[in-house]
Amino acid sequence: GVFVDVLPDKKLDDAEKRLLIELSRIAEKPPGEEELKRVKQQMLASAVFARESPLGLARNISEAVILNDLDHARKYLPAVLAVTAEDVQR
Repeated sequence: GVFVDVLPDKKLDDAEKRLLIELSRIAEKPPGEEELKRVKQQMLASAVFARESPLGLARNISEAVILNDLDHARKYLPAVLAVTAEDVQR
């Protein structure tokens, strides 16, 4: 899925148009190697920092149990790091 946060001073319609343009661009041309590497690093850093405190780790484990399972949580980061440009286009 795709999630977008729209700033209070921005219009939802404009955000939707920009999102559709970006999705069309990705469908036609996969992300470059550097862009994909940058996004993977951002996702990895975000996940690691979210688990840095005891509260963050507990939140991560509880969300895994409630929404999926612990095995999913264990496999999530390796799966993110394995994503290819072709995967993004799917």
